[in-house]
Amino acid sequence: EILHEKLIIMKMKEDEVLSFTIEGETYYLKCLSQKPLIVVVDNFLLPQECQHIMSAVQDSLTQSFVTGGGIGEDANAEPYRSSYNAWLPQDSTLSTIKTRLSALLGIPMSYLVQKSEDLQVVKYENGGQFKVHHDSSSFQKRFVTALLYLNDVSNGGETWFPFAAANRDSTEGIVSTEDAISRSLLE
Repeated sequence: EILHEKLIIMKMKEDEVLSFTIEGETYYLKCLSQKPLIVVVDNFLLPQECQHIMSAVQDSLTQSFVTGGGIGEDANAEPYRSSYNAWLPQDSTLSTIKTRLSALLGIPMSYLVQKSEDLQVVKYENGGQFKVHHDSSSFQKRFVTALLYLNDVSNGGETWFPFAAANRDSTEGIVSTEDAISRSLLE
């Protein structure tokens, strides 16, 4: 049987909430969209884990780039991606987080370790963005993407999933990722 067919979160319905207890802590997963599957878990990271990650990358953040350049990007246009990023190699804090993620998703730790890459930390300044894109490609196939937000912001800071159920009204007429990318470039 294929691994993803065994995962309970793959069977979640929109607005459904599941609770999981891992090492005495209870986490609540809320399904925001079934296709594509998007779940949110509040308070997944401890404050000290967030601080550890932010401190670890503080001196190694560099200007982010898009492999192959931004689709439709020209020299006079607003950047397709405007952020800073760094890759963090595994350490004990990140191993703890990965173990928790493995338990929460129901993915064997050995599979997660074998198939995952180092943690990419991305920092956006005011007005920073990464326009519509696939988070996987033919050379970098990803089974799951976990977005771990390290801090709260009072304004902005959104992540938009154009094909998620909550956006269906606002994406009327969008029939492909390429169409969503084209529309985002016009904004």
